Amino acid sequence: MQEATRFIQDNFKQIAVLKESGNSLTELVMDQDKTIFVRKTIPYTGLPYQKLMQLSHSMLPKVFYAAEGEGKTFVIEQHIDGQNLQEVLEHKGSLPEQQVQNIALQLCDGLEYLHEHNIIHRDIKPSNVIIQKNGAVRLIDFGAARVLRAKSEHAGEENAKGADEANIIQEQDTRILGTPGYAPPEQYGFAPTDYRSDYYALGMTLQTLLGKEYKGTLTKAIRRCVELDPERRIQTVAELRNLLQAHWYDAVAEYKTVIALLLCVLLGGAAWWMTSGGNRAATEKAALPSTTVMTQEKKNEIKQQPVAAQNEKENAEIKKGNSKEVTQTQAKTSKENLQKPKEILSKNVTETQPSTGAVPKTAAVEFIGNNWSNFQKTEQHLGPQVAGADKAVPPAGKLPQVVLTNNSNTELKNPKVELYFTDFGVVGSNFSAEAWGGRAASTMYANKNAKGVSQQVTLKLSGTLPAHEWHRLSLFGVSGYYKTGANPSVRMVFSADNAPAQEKSYTIEVK
Repeated sequence: MQEATRFIQDNFKQIAVLKESGNSLTELVMDQDKTIFVRKTIPYTGLPYQKLMQLSHSMLPKVFYAAEGEGKTFVIEQHIDGQNLQEVLEHKGSLPEQQVQNIALQLCDGLEYLHEHNIIHRDIKPSNVIIQKNGAVRLIDFGAARVLRAKSEHAGEENAKGADEANIIQEQDTRILGTPGYAPPEQYGFAPTDYRSDYYALGMTLQTLLGKEYKGTLTKAIRRCVELDPERRIQTVAELRNLLQAHWYDAVAEYKTVIALLLCVLLGGAAWWMTSGGNRAATEKAALPSTTVMTQEKKNEIKQQPVAAQNEKENAEIKKGNSKEVTQTQAKTSKENLQKPKEILSKNVTETQPSTGAVPKTAAVEFIGNNWSNFQKTEQHLGPQVAGADKAVPPAGKLPQVVLTNNSNTELKNPKVELYFTDFGVVGSNFSAEAWGGRAASTMYANKNAKGVSQQVTLKLSGTLPAHEWHRLSLFGVSGYYKTGANPSVRMVFSADNAPAQEKSYTIEVK
């Protein structure tokens, strides 16, 4: 490998530095034939560049050389002429919907190819997408990518090396955090990333390209991409592509109730017009009798005038009597109401009052703690190390979390759950991420003991949880769970701006 790294370093002449941060360097270089390439020096090993050398796709840069040495990865790859989308945004502002849709569909093709070869990019963002003059899109920069091994292969490795070694693989997965604002929450927490992590980053990229105020055809696709919970997110490229390729009949299906009402109004109006128009014509025709008839009717009208006057007088007397009768009835009703028990009148008033926006009762909001009895002991060979404590890990896919379900007809405002640990704790960094609809999820670590272990964690959803919706609150940003005493447990306290507080306790099992 030393020869390979030396070849990459010595046989290409630097033309310009494209990007430099820390120990990472991206250069524009030229070989002896004056062909332009991109040379990358990445301060990590284990990246999928060797596998990328064997792949070929129109949306990916061709990787010509890749080698590892001294804890770094050295790469020579194709130089792609074009402008990255971050530069486009800075010069032109938000992009038109149709152009963003085209970009998204091209990225779907590239992601489908990568995922078929078990590679996840993990750093999709506008600056890593190049658009060429002909409109073709290229996805670059695999410095945060990783190979996703099949479950059967992972299971075999666990059997061969033990759960502790499998845990090493899981923790190393999160060492490269990606870009804040585009990387999904699981990329910052104690959880392995998978294909769905790329869909999250793609959704955030599309939202950036369209602007935060965008509400249009692609809204549903973006919303499904950027779900904080991977289980509620887009699951496959095919599903994403289907949402992106919206048709007119999709809009009809989405707004079928409104359209049905409009059709009813239009049809009803037409029927009324035809009916009333026909009756009016018949009435007008009947109102045009011959001169002889008119004369006779006029005579009758004159003869009947005294009778009509008499009838009006009688009708007035009847109305007067009815009015007196109504007044007496109203008085009687008022008297009866005054005699009713006060609690009945109070009940009637309460039932007709408008909603105040409060969730009516505690049972309307359910909260459940999941996966708190599945921890396994592990060695503290990876930091942080906590003296006098047993480090614990949850099994893959069994992360401890709290599930909130809003069963009411009112949106739940700013729900949060505070976790208070006994004989247990976590080490982690405060974390927050934007969610769809102006919401944000955050994890805050507090009440640290002398060993630096937090014994209080606050999980919060800033914004609203719609009626009859559910949401998972996870401990993002965790770098380790620790059993610090003989009887570990957690007390959970739920609260919201418009709902009563609830409390539950769970025993934590570490096997």
